[in-house]
Amino acid sequence: MDQDRKKLVSNEQAKLTATYVNGIAIATFAVGCLAPLIAAGGTIHDFDPGLATGVMHFRINASGASLVISVVCFFTSGFLHWVARRMLRSLQ
Repeated sequence: MDQDRKKLVSNEQAKLTATYVNGIAIATFAVGCLAPLIAAGGTIHDFDPGLATGVMHFRINASGASLVISVVCFFTSGFLHWVARRMLRSLQ
């Protein structure tokens, strides 16, 4: 009985840790990747007032640094999700 209880506790600890790490992965994706892209998306189609010339200018107001951070956060969140899945392999 004591061995079964230890196995159960170990499984629950592994699931709790994996859930925590996966939550950090989701937050990293939402805050570091998705939010900056949505914030920049509001001004993607910024038209030049001189449309009489037939020239349209499109401009993304996101800085290069925010785009790099978004890409880094995207891959970081994927890595953290992978780590959480690997933690679940320790289930007995």
